[in-house]
Amino acid sequence: MTDSNARERFYTLLSQLKLTEDVYMSFFEHGELTRLTVHKKQRIWNFVVKLQNILPYQVYQLMLMRLKEEFKHIAQTTLTIETVNPQVTEELISNYWLTVIERIDASPPVKHRLSNQMPNWTGSKLVLSCISEMEQLTLKAKYGEIISDAYRCFGFPTMAVDFELVEATDEEKAEREKLLEMRKLEEAELARQALEDFQKRETEKKEAPEADNGPVQLGSVIKDAEIVDIKSIIEEERRIVIEGYIFAAETKELKSGRTLLEIKITDYTDSILVKMFSRNNDDAEKMSNLKKGMWVRVRGSVQNDTFVRDLVVMANDINEIYKEPR
Repeated sequence: MTDSNARERFYTLLSQLKLTEDVYMSFFEHGELTRLTVHKKQRIWNFVVKLQNILPYQVYQLMLMRLKEEFKHIAQTTLTIETVNPQVTEELISNYWLTVIERIDASPPVKHRLSNQMPNWTGSKLVLSCISEMEQLTLKAKYGEIISDAYRCFGFPTMAVDFELVEATDEEKAEREKLLEMRKLEEAELARQALEDFQKRETEKKEAPEADNGPVQLGSVIKDAEIVDIKSIIEEERRIVIEGYIFAAETKELKSGRTLLEIKITDYTDSILVKMFSRNNDDAEKMSNLKKGMWVRVRGSVQNDTFVRDLVVMANDINEIYKEPR
């Protein structure tokens, strides 16, 4: 995947997530969708995004929430952030801390112990406190690398994690508890805002005028078919099934009276042009209902199109993968 293709796919993804407003784009400048790992049996998609710097925690949470929302009818989604020039701050360390604890594989008592303190960032390493030598030895032996790896999933660099035996003063304990309580309140507020954002977007979808109350279907229903990654299409094939997000759609009325549908779709492994000719007036009407922003499943043949000088899918059947309105 070239840098330009990776950036185009990332921008398409941001458009689907409705994160292209100026307030967000400064954080995503020069971003790339470098990989999409698809676990087909489990229907899990892991998006790997490369950014210049670590995202503010609120922006990361918003992106993850919208990713899960947009793809819930397709697959479970996870998000991994890689960064070119990560700038670590005490605030970022603290803001991501509770989410890091959720991610690590540890027993409930260990998670409880870690969640009751706030890490200290010295500028070169992350320091956590212990109340006994046994706890210090256990945490240092088992969890230093695990915590560092968890932070790396959010775009942090590899960080040294140290555990110090410290007897905190009452004043320090009170300050730490105050900080933790503030973080929990912030997390609750983020969850509330995310719910409001989701409800607002769902209301807008319900109020938007629609040509039809159900999913668009051209041709036959596509059932129990093996879905092929678009990036794997490298030659002509007689029959293939793909899925993707429509990022461009156009219909043309031909001199013969038939309608030609052209849609560009991406499954975020690659993108391809899909063409389909109407077979009757009903087809032509349905074609006009296929819009940018829909997710579709396509069955057809792969052909070398002399007009566009590239491989295209000549569709026999197109099914919108429909999200039921709430």
